Amino acid sequence: MNSQPSSHTAHSPASVSEYAERTSSHAEAAAVSVTDTFVHRILGVPGALIGSIQVPDPRPLSQRLNTWHYWWQAHLLECIIDAGQRHLREGRITEAQEQLHRARSLLRGINVRNLGRYANDYFDDMAWLTLAVGRMNSFSIELTGANDVAAQDAGAALFEQLAKGFAPGGGMSWRKSKRDFVNAAATAPAAIAYARAGDPHTAAALMDWMNATLWDAERSLYIDGVNVRGEEGEEHEYERGEYTYNQGTALGALLTLAASGVPCEVDPIEQAERLIVGIVKHMTEEVEFVSGARRRILISHGDGDGGLFTGILVRYLGMAASSPLLSDEARALASNLIYSTARALWEGRREFDPNLPMNELGIDPNEIRGKALVQFSPRFTQATSEALKPGAPVELSTQLQAWTILEAAARLAHTRDIASHRGY
Repeated sequence: MNSQPSSHTAHSPASVSEYAERTSSHAEAAAVSVTDTFVHRILGVPGALIGSIQVPDPRPLSQRLNTWHYWWQAHLLECIIDAGQRHLREGRITEAQEQLHRARSLLRGINVRNLGRYANDYFDDMAWLTLAVGRMNSFSIELTGANDVAAQDAGAALFEQLAKGFAPGGGMSWRKSKRDFVNAAATAPAAIAYARAGDPHTAAALMDWMNATLWDAERSLYIDGVNVRGEEGEEHEYERGEYTYNQGTALGALLTLAASGVPCEVDPIEQAERLIVGIVKHMTEEVEFVSGARRRILISHGDGDGGLFTGILVRYLGMAASSPLLSDEARALASNLIYSTARALWEGRREFDPNLPMNELGIDPNEIRGKALVQFSPRFTQATSEALKPGAPVELSTQLQAWTILEAAARLAHTRDIASHRGY
């Protein structure tokens, strides 16, 4: 599927270290490409960064100012922490410190862009940023031995907001101005956040509601949410869409709860394994690689907000692939989906030289003279050259998704023996 086959597509590496090095280089290429292309100083404020929504951006200035996608920035922060942890794993302390500095600048930029606060109307947005700043603080402790004050302050402010989001009948409301819509997008990441913050009982209550209300036992997947109607909230109108990111955060919440040992109404390990099977059955498609091998990879949801969905699922499949609580079969299913989806993205990439003088006659746009940047397709079964025309806007969401997936593959390759996983 790749319009420019690469030497990086070989199967069955001779050793785990070779494999880890290869996946690490792919993740590094994504990290450099996203930060060089999208991340910039906001409003000239020193030490404050933000991610552009798309590059190039032909939208009117008024539209650019009004729309900046708070939750995409939270996932940009997650990816920066991923890169920092990868550098730390590899003993590259200076590079890890640079990523922590970038994370701090992005968090400041989010605060500046949000008019000096972290609160907004959407509980799912705030749950995403809560998870990101929690990881940022943990990374700071791991790297420097000290908490990150800005991350802690942000987390405290965000938990204060999340506490207002609990719906009377259970679960987390989607947004402040629509409290009657209670959905997986807010509930599952909030459950992870509470469990990580040392309150697994609240997390268990949220997931008990998810399992009782949003679980589709026939398909072994979670539906999107429910509109609660009537004076007593006795009428339910279900939103039955099934999205990859909701399966991911539910999986992460189940695994985090299982590790906590807090009792739940449904066994979290058994539920996690059922969910992985549901993902394989209903959220994958077949692709043929450059080598001729055919594998099943995760589906993608196109661009816009959907351009992040499957990256989020892969983040938490990475937890499953490394979890000693799951069966060997469940871990293998999760691993193969990560490696194969990462490979599809890498084979479908487009590389280009951003400094190539395109206005000169006779320039080959495929020529690389200096440092190459990489663009990834929003559709995993379609090469970037087909999905994104040269010069057309490229969205941050889709590139963050690819970065997330490639970091997950690198992290998994580093942490476990992958000799039996031939999918990448």
